[in-house]
Amino acid sequence: MNSYNSLTDVELVEKFRTGDQTAWNFLYKRYERLIEAQPNYYFAKGTEADDIIVAGMEGFYEAVREYDANRGAFASFAGLCIGRKIQKLVDSANSRYNSLLNDAVPFPENEDDMIEFTGSSSNPEAIYLEKENSTELDRELKRTLSEIEYAVLAQRVDGLSYREIAKN
Repeated sequence: MNSYNSLTDVELVEKFRTGDQTAWNFLYKRYERLIEAQPNYYFAKGTEADDIIVAGMEGFYEAVREYDANRGAFASFAGLCIGRKIQKLVDSANSRYNSLLNDAVPFPENEDDMIEFTGSSSNPEAIYLEKENSTELDRELKRTLSEIEYAVLAQRVDGLSYREIAKN
């Protein structure tokens, strides 16, 4: 086992390619910190740190499988493969295609959650009280705010931006 510690990355890659699982274990151990540090540098909407680590592991495995000693240092190639695999995950997760899934809100299962979700109820009493509270709030705002402030607030509630309001 100690003999593996003295082997270079290239030698461990070659041993692994001949079926030596212990060589893989030693090689992976050398790069484990690099792979597990990757979530600190990337953000993929809708994923967890473990997803980024798994992508890094896949990239590392590809690096071991595809490495050609005649084309440069293994560490550089492994870093490149790990980074590319993670970047592919990030790009995919942050793409417009996945935005509907990433931004989705689960549909409420009961009426209490539905009220929270929609801001209204199908209960007539709750609807009446909501209207009454809304009317009372409107009266209080008119009493407290100046005409200009109230007009700006009303336009903001209608969805206008401050720039659009300023143009009016």
